Amino acid sequence: MAVPLKYNVRNLFVRRVSTGMTIFSIGLVVSTFVSLMALAQGLQRTLVVSGNPANAILLRKGGISEAASAITQDQYQIVRYAPEIAAAGDRETLASPEVAVQMLLTRKDGKKANVLVRGVRPVAFQVHDGVRVLRGAPLAPRRGQILAGKAVAERYAGLDVGGSIRFGRRQWPVVGVFESGGSAFESEIWADADDLLDDFKRTYYNSMIVRLKDASLLASLSARIDADPRLALDVKSETSYYSQQAEGVQWMRTLGMGIAILMAIGAVFAAMNTMYAAIGSRTKEIGTLRALGFSRGSILLSFLVESILLALPGGILGCLLALPLNGLRSGTINMASFSEVMFEFTITPAICLQGIAFAVVMGAFGGFLPARRAATVPILTALREL
Repeated sequence: MAVPLKYNVRNLFVRRVSTGMTIFSIGLVVSTFVSLMALAQGLQRTLVVSGNPANAILLRKGGISEAASAITQDQYQIVRYAPEIAAAGDRETLASPEVAVQMLLTRKDGKKANVLVRGVRPVAFQVHDGVRVLRGAPLAPRRGQILAGKAVAERYAGLDVGGSIRFGRRQWPVVGVFESGGSAFESEIWADADDLLDDFKRTYYNSMIVRLKDASLLASLSARIDADPRLALDVKSETSYYSQQAEGVQWMRTLGMGIAILMAIGAVFAAMNTMYAAIGSRTKEIGTLRALGFSRGSILLSFLVESILLALPGGILGCLLALPLNGLRSGTINMASFSEVMFEFTITPAICLQGIAFAVVMGAFGGFLPARRAATVPILTALREL
């Protein structure tokens, strides 16, 4: 025979102060947990959506990122006419040689951070077909101009249309701002590839992104390049490349869980104290329940459920406290490119459910020992207090 649930609900309202403090402490833990998970989710989403399954990226053999890669102009000329690459016209293919340079720039808050400057040719806007100019003018070849990603334009000084910044050996005017569906490209500055090569006295590209005629041709292109001794290049899908970068986000999830667990220890003790206090003041009730025929197991389960009911509002409160962060833009260093990437905190229903489940677990841990004590109170001892 189970103890009625309304018995536990009514008892929570009897001790309003201790109940409220416990709910609040659990809510703070859940809020921290949800916030850190939202950070990791937003950064992962930004990196993953940067890849296009129809594109392949070519890097130097063994290169794990564009910053650690080099592709010669001879290699580019050999690869660009591979039959697996889609055509852009009678004489051109959708093959985009790209240059990557990190520049230390000043943010609007006065702090400095590395920003990736990507050198591209006009074909890049066909290969990266999710990129479009939001305001201003398109990038003109060989004019020393730059386009700023939407996120970087909001965060850094001098990067809106009409502004200019100095890096390398010249002043670069901003002719436009582009967007790319929230991808990592919005955290970049785009310039003409040949302008960057001249300015930094380089003769090589960092990467090459190609549009395949069909995504299934990736293995064929990779085999063709492996078979040519002049090409020491790795080929991988663009989605795979950015997914590998997103794997580094896992440490944020681990860190978030570690911090939440440390905070949860305090919340568990708060729940435990509340439940011990409840048992101490309800010894007579426990004896009455036992005299009415409720078993030790029923009483243990009843008090355990009461502890979980105590934690559940804390989980919901924690999600509500973290909710204002949803959509908030921030930035962090992408360790693959050694530059800042902007992202939005993303709170999903799954993260909220994880937060509530975390609260339930805290409630269960905090309530188990008090519930076991309640179940072991001798009937005669309890009834003497009547």
